[in-house]
Amino acid sequence: MTLGELIERLQEVADEFGDKADDVEVRLAHQPRWAFEYSIAGVALSTDLAENDDGCPECGAPPGKQCATDCERRAEAEDEDDDAPPVVYLAEGRQLGYAPAGIWEAAR
Repeated sequence: MTLGELIERLQEVADEFGDKADDVEVRLAHQPRWAFEYSIAGVALSTDLAENDDGCPECGAPPGKQCATDCERRAEAEDEDDDAPPVVYLAEGRQLGYAPAGIWEAAR
């Protein structure tokens, strides 16, 4: 699912509830066969992860600087596609219980 698709679907749901949309809770359903539901702790972008990087624990390179050695972090950085769009992460909050049956069939 893309960010645009998520926004579109959430807007449809918000329109359905009208003025009461601000009171509608958003939860995360996890694992279809034995479904649990979770609160959402927050939203993060993959670009934020790079900004919060504390540097390389292997070679000591500071955040945003290329590693000085052939450590794993350098290999991972070379594999990244700089032109790829960022990824939006919905961070799982606390487990609230079991999700209602049929969540995946109802998802559209």
